[in-house]
Amino acid sequence: MTRLQPTAAPVRGFLDWPVTTDPGEWSADVALIGIQHSEPYAHDPRPNDQARAPDAIRLRSAQISYGADQWDFDLDTPLSALLPRCIDMGNVAWTGGSYDDYSAAISARVRHLWKQGAQIFALGGDHGVTIPVLDALEARGSTYSTLTPIWTGAKRLAACLVAIRVPCAGRAGIRTFPA
Repeated sequence: MTRLQPTAAPVRGFLDWPVTTDPGEWSADVALIGIQHSEPYAHDPRPNDQARAPDAIRLRSAQISYGADQWDFDLDTPLSALLPRCIDMGNVAWTGGSYDDYSAAISARVRHLWKQGAQIFALGGDHGVTIPVLDALEARGSTYSTLTPIWTGAKRLAACLVAIRVPCAGRAGIRTFPA
């Protein structure tokens, strides 16, 4: 197995979670990763500025929480006493080379964390960023198949629907949210 490379530090941690870009320190119950690029289209390799999306979401995350030290009156304790171990892994930037190598690097990082039992959230700029995450599902003992494929001009097919086969002993889920 190829040694996992560090990720790039984001502009700030999501919800002020600790930022951990060193793979040797990736140990968490919940991990967040920024995927800055999806596979480019043959006719338009950079159709938008999706690389900025993960950091834009992180910047806005301050608006949905006052922080882990905020008191929860319903539970009579600070929020930090209830949270699982959360980390922000930073961004996986595509700085050149083949897209296949970039995609494999994302899958390796996700696979590494799923094998530890972490729940993973991926931030990205378009629907294509889920493909490397789906490619890592075998680490959870799951497989997937695409339904109603749509030709995108890229080597891989995008899909409207994704069917995930999960063994009874485990659970995995993929959610994509339209912009």
